[in-house]
Amino acid sequence: MRYSPSLQWAICLTVLLSVAGFSMPAPVLTPLFLDTEKDLFTALTGLDQVARVWWLGAVILLYPVGQLFGAPVFGRYSDKVGRKQVLLLTLTGVAIGYLGMIVAINTGDLWLLVLSRLGAGFFNSNVAIAQAIAADISTPETKPKLFSRINMALNLGWIVGPLTGGYAAYAWNDYSLPFIFGMMLVLVNLVMVAVWLPGIKPNAAEQQAASVRQQESSRWALLMDSKLAPLFMLTLFSYMAISMYFSYFNVYTIDVFSFGPREIAWSAVCISIPMMFGSWLGARLKARMKTSVLGMIGHGLMAGGMLSLPLMTTLEGFAVTLLFTGVGMTISELATSLVVSNEVSGARQGEAMGMYRSVSMGSELGAVALGSVLIMLGIHWVFVVAGCFSGLVVYGFWLRKRSVAKAKLVLA
Repeated sequence: MRYSPSLQWAICLTVLLSVAGFSMPAPVLTPLFLDTEKDLFTALTGLDQVARVWWLGAVILLYPVGQLFGAPVFGRYSDKVGRKQVLLLTLTGVAIGYLGMIVAINTGDLWLLVLSRLGAGFFNSNVAIAQAIAADISTPETKPKLFSRINMALNLGWIVGPLTGGYAAYAWNDYSLPFIFGMMLVLVNLVMVAVWLPGIKPNAAEQQAASVRQQESSRWALLMDSKLAPLFMLTLFSYMAISMYFSYFNVYTIDVFSFGPREIAWSAVCISIPMMFGSWLGARLKARMKTSVLGMIGHGLMAGGMLSLPLMTTLEGFAVTLLFTGVGMTISELATSLVVSNEVSGARQGEAMGMYRSVSMGSELGAVALGSVLIMLGIHWVFVVAGCFSGLVVYGFWLRKRSVAKAKLVLA
């Protein structure tokens, strides 16, 4: 599979549509469960607010739980049979999951919604496969730029999806509409992949090697690899910080600035803009420095933005923290994804990037659990600990930089 502008667009649009489709229902999930006037699900009738919030949290977490287990499966499978074939399979599974959610909302079947959201999460491994394709077609010089564009498409999806879904539900007063739009985006994505993406399978040697390797190793073998295990640990702490920030960001804005739904939606857009800029900046910085240095810069900016957030009591100061945190997060995502991808051969890119996504999803579960404890001490502690995690990753990348330098000195 060779690089071409149309293939690059196909990869980025796949990520954009995937994230937009996933994030589009986000603005209506909370009212879907807490709106007692509509009371869409019969199983929630008569339940108090605490029970409804519990169901909401469970349904929100089901998606990353599905990805936690699905991403390594489909990543390994894409190494064996080809990226396009697996991408078409996963998109079909996500579309069926959305259809189930639409039916569940219109029939009031809560358990169908639970199963459908879990299934959609399990099949939604598109970002990992897109990153594997990018690694397949890149040279060491072009990989950072293509990975940064994938991150930019991902962040743009977080702007397009919630705004479209939220305004559509508000305009037509229909909670199922964002899910319908999300399914339509998945179907458009499916057609686009079928038409634009070349269906190239691994060559016979690579296919046989992948089959033998997968038979001899467990699904989680990469986590125990001596070279990759420290990199996945850096990824875990990096995404723990990011997930804690986003999971409790809205709570902070309500608590400190008394934001309403409209202000919350626009604050999400405001942080997505510096994140997109960070994707552009990260590719240019990578051309001038090693990945470890890039990781130190990105996580340093993250740490500064997160640790300073609790000190800001004005909107102007709040906006400054968004700038540093947003830019830092996407540079950090680029650094962690590159450091993992660069450590494995082309025949294992799908498996490695699938595990990378799985670790990032697992960190989200840990972030919510830890944050729920910290928030009882005060909302500011969530961001203090997230900033400390970012600082820990800076130290980890510094250790990696030093060990690589020592290894080169020994070889010399």
